[in-house]
Order: sequence, then structure tokens, then C-alpha cells
Amino acid sequence: MAKRRFVYSFEGLEPTMDERGMPQLGGFGFSAHLERELAKISLQKKLPQHGFDNFQTIGRGIIIDCGLAPREGSSIITPYHFVPAQDEPSFLLHFIDVPGNACNLTIDSRQIESLRGEEYHNWVEYHPHNVDSHRQAYALFSLFAYWANTVDMVLRP
Repeated sequence: MAKRRFVYSFEGLEPTMDERGMPQLGGFGFSAHLERELAKISLQKKLPQHGFDNFQTIGRGIIIDCGLAPREGSSIITPYHFVPAQDEPSFLLHFIDVPGNACNLTIDSRQIESLRGEEYHNWVEYHPHNVDSHRQAYALFSLFAYWANTVDMVLRP
């Protein structure tokens, strides 16, 4: 039987409710934890242009499928943003954008810097910003999972 690796996990996927039992504005946010070893490998490897383009194409499709943008006739924001490595993007995800009021999932710059040294955690954390609906949450969840699974398969076959 193959040994299982846990590449990422999510925390706080349930919406935060107000005193009336209604979801709070920004209450659909959640945190994503990425295995530290994969984050370090991702930061060290340059993302080729075809890989960058593929992530954006698949990402835009996820945004459309989640109902956050129409299928035709509009430009969709660039969903994936990567940490630069020597003036080119690395495989390490910096943040994911989805349509909304600055709705994203992002890694703090201190966490990125910590990847260059030793740290006691075996993961890095991505934090939410302005996640106001279940559609935005599902899009961010799907985009993160797709990126993490792809990077794990490409960089650690």
C-alpha cells in the first residue's frame, strides 16, 4: 500500500454567522495550509510560460463554472498570481483572485521569507480576504486545490 502524503488542508470552511443566524460580510473566508516542503520546492522552481498560461486558462474556467463570471463576452481577472523568482514567476502561489470586492486567498510575505530559512512549522498558511459568498469560497477552494495538486504532481512525480 502506498504511503499517503497530505499536501494541504483547509480550516474554517463553514461561514461565520451573525447574531441573527445570517452569514457575516466576509464570513465565508477560510485558511489553507500547504505542506512546507512543497512550498520550498515551489519557490525554487521557475514556472514556464506554458504552465503559467495553463493555470490561468483552467482558473478562469473554474471561476466561470462557479458562477462568478459569464461564459462569454467578458474579460475575467487573472486568478493565479505567483511569487517571483529572479524576475520570473516561481511555482509558489502568492495569491488567488476571484471576482468580488478584493476577494482573495493569499500568503503573507513573512511566510514567504520564512521558506528561505528554518521554521518550526511543517506548513505555510494562506489567509482569506473579503470572501462574501459561498460561490467565492468554492472558487477559491477549487483554485487552491487544483494548483496544489498540479504542483505536487509536476514537482514531485
